[in-house]
Amino acid sequence: MDKFGERLEFFLAKEDIGITSAAKKIGIPQTTLSSYKNGTKFPHDFIEKVEKAFPELNTTWLVTGKGEMLVKQRGNTLHEDQEKYSKTDNSNKKPPLDLEADKIPVISMNRLARLKKKEDIIKLYKSDELPEGFAIVPEMGFCNAYIKMLGDTMHPTIKPGEEMFCELQTDLRFIEFGVAYIINVAGRIIARRIYGTLDPTIVKLVADNDEYPEMDIEKSLIEYLYVIHKFVRGDTGRQIAA
Repeated sequence: MDKFGERLEFFLAKEDIGITSAAKKIGIPQTTLSSYKNGTKFPHDFIEKVEKAFPELNTTWLVTGKGEMLVKQRGNTLHEDQEKYSKTDNSNKKPPLDLEADKIPVISMNRLARLKKKEDIIKLYKSDELPEGFAIVPEMGFCNAYIKMLGDTMHPTIKPGEEMFCELQTDLRFIEFGVAYIINVAGRIIARRIYGTLDPTIVKLVADNDEYPEMDIEKSLIEYLYVIHKFVRGDTGRQIAA
């Protein structure tokens, strides 16, 4: 199956879903879905709608043909996690901190801007000290960067100054389309969502703020990136360790 339309048709057939039902679930007219299925172009938000309608479908496979058709069940979405971590705990009860497992390195976006290459960021993590210290946050030890948002490219989802729990990713084979990332593009640090295109060597970068235009770039220009797992508003009860 070399074409996008063939893969979409195969998935729908395997799931016993008709084109009319699929279009209704995605939230677009049947004629529009048929044109996307038979054509070579579609708007960037179409894949995001498909992903929301069919979370079990691997949209990387759908767009590029790479990987498995179905994905394992994922955790909470960015919005669900934000709601969870922005709630106020009136009980004043905080879980015990594991000072090693819950230590997350604090890295500013300005610092990242000086780490131009993948080798630079790997070297930073291998060093004995990280420049800004550590954030100690319960149950977030799987993340390896605590980053404060600069700029308004992801507004209103993530506002300037809000803090993000992130995980370094240097293997570009595992990029998830529609997910928000902090991205090093040829040495420039930006925050965007990544979407696939029909050309597997090209990705589309999209800001949540409509004032910023979409960008199509060569995937090879991405040196490294951080997937944004969670972001928080207000006091999370975190502690900072030097």
